[in-house]
Amino acid sequence: MPQYGGPPAAVPRQPGTVVQAAHSVAAQPVAPAGTVVQQPPRVVQPARPVAQPGPVDGETTQGTGAVDTAATSRIGAPAVVGSRTAGQSAQAAAAAAATSASTLPATAPRPTRTPPTPPTHGTIYGGTGANGATGDGRLRSRRHLPSLRVGAHTASDGALALLGVPLPGAGMVLGYDIDAATASIRLFRPEPTRVALVGGEWAFHVLALRALALGARVAVFTATPERWEGFGEWATGRAGRVATFPPDQAVIVPASAHEPALLLYDVGLTGAPSMTPLGPWQTRLTVLRQLTTYGVPTLQESSVVMAQRLSKAEADLISSTMRLSSEAGAWMQTLTDDGLAVLVGGEERFVRLTLADVEKQLGSPQR
Repeated sequence: MPQYGGPPAAVPRQPGTVVQAAHSVAAQPVAPAGTVVQQPPRVVQPARPVAQPGPVDGETTQGTGAVDTAATSRIGAPAVVGSRTAGQSAQAAAAAAATSASTLPATAPRPTRTPPTPPTHGTIYGGTGANGATGDGRLRSRRHLPSLRVGAHTASDGALALLGVPLPGAGMVLGYDIDAATASIRLFRPEPTRVALVGGEWAFHVLALRALALGARVAVFTATPERWEGFGEWATGRAGRVATFPPDQAVIVPASAHEPALLLYDVGLTGAPSMTPLGPWQTRLTVLRQLTTYGVPTLQESSVVMAQRLSKAEADLISSTMRLSSEAGAWMQTLTDDGLAVLVGGEERFVRLTLADVEKQLGSPQR
């Protein structure tokens, strides 16, 4: 017992007790959640108040009239007077959680929101960004560019000629010449065209087949139509692209740039017997199986002359008619079986035909 008149002696605390003034009150048992605990009557002593020590870890010190929010705050029960042990506090927290879960609806946890990050400085937000870039989307010039000098980049006609790329002419491709360059002729033109061929059946069959490949219609004027029977169906897979007529029959064949017409005359040594007028995109091909003086008018009126290997008499006749050199006449006598001499505009080219697989079915090259 403390002595009056001197400093009060510290009263040792026991677990489960609350120090009230100078008396110790036994702690009441913790009631389950949802019940009301009656407080015992308090005895007020006129003794001098005794200093209360601070709370100890794991226990809670409640004064008179304090409310235990962990156990009874949600049901409005009176406070439990007294201190709790660590085990009692855990039991009270579990009971409160169970009561809260049974009485209140479950709510989803609120998502954590991160405040937006302020934009960094760059070319979009007015910063400097990359080297040389400004906020208005322009680039700062690091050096002065020289002004353009008008006329300094022009080239002479001779320099432009050196920039040209040689390309083969458009038209029907024949093969390649002695210089290994592609050789072709314009068989169909916007104006009427006349072509002469000194050669045999194999050569004009190849030319007719290539004309069909260009989309042309072929009209054959011959005294031996049986040699052309089935040729159009074999070459194109349908009828109506190749038709045969008697040599002296006048035929009008429509022609256009997309569908030209080839009128092939195989009638003998004199050439075409009738002078049927030609229109645009129409070409008359006259075949001379043997060159004699009767065929000279045909050579003279043709814009393109082609010939297979010739005899010496034929080479001399064509050289004098077309005003060729003796060297060109000699070349015509030494052509291979698949070779052609092409004479256009006073110039001669010696071509070796390049055959496709379907053309090889025509047989061996011969005159």
